[in-house]
Amino acid sequence: MQGLELDGRYQLMSLIGVGAMGEVWEAFDLRMRRPVAVKLVREADEPSEAEWRFTDEIRAAAGLDHAHVVTVHDCGEHRTGGGQRLLFLVMERVDGTDLARVFAEPGPLPWYDVVHWSAQVAQALAAAHGRNIVHRDVKPANVLRTRTGVIKLADFGVAKMLDELARAGRSHPGTVLGTPSYMSPEQAWGEAVDFRSDLYGLGCLLYEGLTGTLPFPGADRQTVLRKHTEEAPPPLAERAPEVPAAVGDLVMRLLAKRPADRPQSAAEVAYLLAAALEAHRPGEAAEALRREARREAADLRARAEGHARALHEEAERYAAAVRAGADGVLDEARREAERILREAHRRARTPRAGARAAAPGRSAVTPSGPGGPAQEPRAAAGTRQAGPTGTPGPAAPVRVPLMLTAAPGRAALPPGPGAARRALTAALPGPLPVLVPPSRVEFRFAAENLDAIAKILSGLSVLPGIDRPAFDPAPWWRGLYGSDAEEGR
Repeated sequence: MQGLELDGRYQLMSLIGVGAMGEVWEAFDLRMRRPVAVKLVREADEPSEAEWRFTDEIRAAAGLDHAHVVTVHDCGEHRTGGGQRLLFLVMERVDGTDLARVFAEPGPLPWYDVVHWSAQVAQALAAAHGRNIVHRDVKPANVLRTRTGVIKLADFGVAKMLDELARAGRSHPGTVLGTPSYMSPEQAWGEAVDFRSDLYGLGCLLYEGLTGTLPFPGADRQTVLRKHTEEAPPPLAERAPEVPAAVGDLVMRLLAKRPADRPQSAAEVAYLLAAALEAHRPGEAAEALRREARREAADLRARAEGHARALHEEAERYAAAVRAGADGVLDEARREAERILREAHRRARTPRAGARAAAPGRSAVTPSGPGGPAQEPRAAAGTRQAGPTGTPGPAAPVRVPLMLTAAPGRAALPPGPGAARRALTAALPGPLPVLVPPSRVEFRFAAENLDAIAKILSGLSVLPGIDRPAFDPAPWWRGLYGSDAEEGR
């Protein structure tokens, strides 16, 4: 059925629900370019009782122009490819939900909302009864609530024009139409009904909305119909004590077994419900308090918005200052990095200049510092020394001065050529190796050799006491290392 076009104009989109008289579809009016609701009734080749009732619904609903009644746009007949006849009724598409789903939601409903909705249903019934139309199936599923809170009565699927049906003889005592949970006793008995039967259904709707339970629950249809005809519902005041007494009394009157004991018109019911709402409208004092609360709320909102704007502006200023500071730090770091890079390049060029100065043709012996012995010939830093066979030897490592530390039983000595180196090497238990920066080697030797080492170094500088933890090598730097020490510095 989805996608089917009725009369070349109404395209079926999706199924909304299924009722006793047929199916209700959401459709699109291709001519008017608007969404609509379409009710379908499948029929045989010849007209039947269902078709008569469906036609009566069209006539009844089309004549009702009321704010709380679903508007009827069109009707017609369609034959499918298999030859089946479909009667269709085109109505306005109500954007909302029915009260059956609202009543099924967890938690109690505010009594004044239920009374307000029921008052609108009573107004719709009063308009229908004014045209001699009985709905016969007033229930929450046939009451639609729009998103703006407006109530609309829908589905005149079992309504009839009393005078026309009486003349045609198409409805007679014994025919039971309607929904059992909301059916009046005279409907359950199959007797003739009038406008007060719709008021009984409205009473069932009110009772369910106010208490959360049906007035006559039952496991099967017969049990429910028997309760409608024989039992009285539990008093509404026991089920919903917060409901005003006037509303509770009205609901119990609507559920009276005898039609004569019920209110005699829907207009009267609408008036009584509106009066109950008006009686519980907040007084002038409460209204004044509400206005004052609204003013205070507006003031608090304005102050909160002002504080928020001030905080936002302060945060923006702080963020700008942080960004500026970060940019300054970044620029300073960049300048420092460039300075370090230039210094590194300068220092890298210094060893190369020393290597060129030590090239062949220069003196092979470099005098020591003041008071120190002459140093032995050595290769320039970064050059290779010739081996025994004249082949180039390994590159001489760069020598750097290291701190001389002396403690009982151990000392850390820097490398260096010359007589001082040989004298120091002789006082140690093993050879004194050449170190590559930034290495450092510690030598352990007997405590009695400390005096010998001190005597060797005494000619180079004035040494502090041997028991000190460290010696400052600056006074004998040049005498111990010669030009290597100068390059290392």
